[in-house]
Amino acid sequence: GAPKKSIQLGAEVVEVTPQLRSRYKLPDASGVMVVDVEAGSVAESMGLQQGDVILEVNRKRVTDIKVWENAANARTKTIVALVWREGSTFFATFEK
Repeated sequence: GAPKKSIQLGAEVVEVTPQLRSRYKLPDASGVMVVDVEAGSVAESMGLQQGDVILEVNRKRVTDIKVWENAANARTKTIVALVWREGSTFFATFEK
């Protein structure tokens, strides 16, 4: 079936599948890929871009889309995401 989709914090993401991994040459790791970012959203202020892969959020591996949704909706003041972009990784942080 189609990969699972979710919109959180203004970022539309899909769960990384083997097909997505080979098409976009993504890292061999679980995560969610950003397919769209709303202007003026939390995701945009975090610096997220289309094609980014969120590998970890708040020190938890993003094994599926639920991990990302739970972190995005948690009551924590800070979100720290480990993001893969074009072969390198960086941390994107946002204070709610």
